[in-house]
Amino acid sequence: MEDASNIDLTLFRRWYSQSGTPLVTVRDEYLAEKQQYLLHISQITAPTADQAEKLPLHIPL
Repeated sequence: MEDASNIDLTLFRRWYSQSGTPLVTVRDEYLAEKQQYLLHISQITAPTADQAEKLPLHIPL
C-alpha cells in the first residue's frame, strides 16, 4: 500500500505487530468561563497471553 500510494504508513505498523484491540474512551467537557471545549481521549489494550505489555496504537482523528 505504501508503494502504490506514496504515503508513509509507519505509524500503523504496531496494529499488525501487537495483538488485541484497544478500548477507546472519549469524554468531553465545556468550560464556559474560558469558552473552551475539551476532548479527553484514552486507549487501553488489555494484556494477552503472547504480550503482557501493550504500547499505544496510532489512531488518527
